[in-house]
Amino acid sequence: MVFDFLSQAVLSLALGGLIGLERGRKNHVLGLRSFALTSFIGFLLAEVAKNDLITAIGFLGISGISIVYYYFKSKAGKTKTGITTTLMLPFTFLLGVMISQGLLVEAGFACIAAVYLLVEKNEVHKIVETVSKEEIIDLLIFAIITFIIYPLLPETPYSLGVIKIDIKFAWTIVVLITSISLIAHVLLKYLGNKALALASLIGGVVSSQATIAVFSEKIKDARIMSFIFAAASLGAVLADSALLAIIAPKFFYNILPLLIGFIVAAGIAAFLFKTNSFKKELYKIQKHRHPLSLSFIIEFSAIFLAVNIAINWAIANNPELVTVTSLLGGLIGSTAVIASLAQSSLQGQLTTSQLIVDVFLALTGSLIARTVIGSIALKKNLALIKTAAIMLVVSLIGLYVNLFIAKLA
Repeated sequence: MVFDFLSQAVLSLALGGLIGLERGRKNHVLGLRSFALTSFIGFLLAEVAKNDLITAIGFLGISGISIVYYYFKSKAGKTKTGITTTLMLPFTFLLGVMISQGLLVEAGFACIAAVYLLVEKNEVHKIVETVSKEEIIDLLIFAIITFIIYPLLPETPYSLGVIKIDIKFAWTIVVLITSISLIAHVLLKYLGNKALALASLIGGVVSSQATIAVFSEKIKDARIMSFIFAAASLGAVLADSALLAIIAPKFFYNILPLLIGFIVAAGIAAFLFKTNSFKKELYKIQKHRHPLSLSFIIEFSAIFLAVNIAINWAIANNPELVTVTSLLGGLIGSTAVIASLAQSSLQGQLTTSQLIVDVFLALTGSLIARTVIGSIALKKNLALIKTAAIMLVVSLIGLYVNLFIAKLA
């Protein structure tokens, strides 16, 4: 009991002191001691009083002190006065209260995040200045589809005859895909688009077919295009793998050897065709002002819904048609097919061996689509066909290993 009290007291002093250390470094009147004591007072008040009302009064008192501090500082100062220090006083008090309630990890994370934002003030301002109006609108779109539409969707699937349509599951896929697209956009924007590998890999995460189409318009060098092809393919498989790991972990582990086969295949191809001989202007990826777009969301939703209905219909009427549907659906986009197959695995509608083969065909269909798109741009050059052949051979090894393991299970 005493040890818990002492350890929490020390933690409250440490977190408050960390914030105070950063503030004191900026030559503020309030520094290490002030913030350490503020956090410690919050901890003691919550720990001893055990009364939410008294804790709230203490919070209001600290807030009042910070407001008075801001008033006199802004009145006396000749330069523009920020409110960061004023806000951090009640924030630090709350950290002490959180520690008293046993929220040690949460308090530590909140403190680290706050100190990082304080230390990287200039970098944060630079990032804010680069955010466009279109990106803010797209963030609003993402917030709407994730935090407003998603919670309102029904949990129970709709039935159309023998076909069941799970709207909530379908929208979950949309949310995950848009999240991946948003993260890819941020990485590409702030890590730089001068690295061919990064641009190709992240482009593949968003849309491997679109990435190949964009690059093939600018690059006619077969070796460079082969590298882009392999890197985009790797990004696509990694995105599909991440999606599966989230929505259907058991299904993900069941087909892990197959996915590893495709990942290794793309990695080998990328390594074989890696080159530094390209010119700067050749590999600048086309900048899209929109990390998300309504057209992308509508297009993917429509494709996923169509593939989902087709696969469910095939399962209900003729399971053998699922194989054909997976291959044809993969030509449009493997993600929609794999997500639909994941749903089937959760419902136990197909055997593990069937699912393994169907996922392989979906990924192969996507590989074929990328090959056709790129080969048309390269005209008579067979480089991408050779690259795809190498990847397919290695992927087949993964398929057979996966089927062998499934039979032993």
